[in-house]
Amino acid sequence: MTHKEVEILDMDPRILTEFDIIAKFTYSLFKS
Repeated sequence: MTHKEVEILDMDPRILTEFDIIAKFTYSLFKS
């Protein structure tokens, strides 16, 4: 992840939330 992408995430919390949901969903798939 580049520094610019980090700045975008910091500016728009919704992106981080959506990514977190996808990450947890993907994790649950691999876990099962």
